[in-house]
Amino acid sequence: MSEHSESPFVFVGEVMALDLVNTEVAVRGKPADLLQTPDELMQWWALCRQNYPDMEAVSGPPPIYDEALLDVIKVWRGSLRRLFSDIAEGTSAAEDDINALNSILRRASPMLIWRGDHVPQWGYSYDNDPQVGVLLPIALSALRLLTSMDLGRLRKCHNHRCVLLFYDTTKSATRHWCSPACLDRERSARRYEEKKRSLEN
Repeated sequence: MSEHSESPFVFVGEVMALDLVNTEVAVRGKPADLLQTPDELMQWWALCRQNYPDMEAVSGPPPIYDEALLDVIKVWRGSLRRLFSDIAEGTSAAEDDINALNSILRRASPMLIWRGDHVPQWGYSYDNDPQVGVLLPIALSALRLLTSMDLGRLRKCHNHRCVLLFYDTTKSATRHWCSPACLDRERSARRYEEKKRSLEN
């Protein structure tokens, strides 16, 4: 996935649900929330759809980007961060966080979609619940990560000042930083600390 220089959002998680978690970042060591308004949520979702064009098809009313959806997204984002952080650290996931994911998955029903090119496709439908148009694809990406991907590749960036999570897609499974830029910042910080200690001695 890519970083977008024209926006503050980063898409380095390789999984949609991780990129939602990554809308909380650290700026100069302090936490920052990139989703503070419904418009910012709408912008993030538009970029997310570009980065994940193969997301599952959903059928229902279009999303309404309002404070209600923003509040739901932000509460659930915290739950996903705890869930994925627990797994990355090798600990058991909390039941409350599992239940939060399941509660979203239950808000839609599986269905068969017959595309215009006469190709049947697995999809989901929902009625009278516009929030599901955003929530469900993210929930399905989390479900796919948890059930069909190698959880040993779920990582937190090794830069101690960074809070981003990602899925390591490298062949060697040796990626430990969310991006080369974050690796460079970590190395610079280490050199600074080493130089500082040498001068003190």
